[in-house]
Amino acid sequence: MGNLCTTVALAIGASVYFDYQQMGHVMRPITFWGAVSITTGMGSVACYLFTTANQLIQKGKK
Repeated sequence: MGNLCTTVALAIGASVYFDYQQMGHVMRPITFWGAVSITTGMGSVACYLFTTANQLIQKGKK
């Protein structure tokens, strides 16, 4: 499941990056990288919580 989380985080980061490119560099790079790291972190946390919940559900089914 770790690879899935990494893929999801990278996909979120990439989409944020392309949105930033479309905006015509309105934000400063520092702000941009801060936003990417926060978004990637949130994606990782969400994925971790989802994975944990999924494991608990699987245990409950047994």
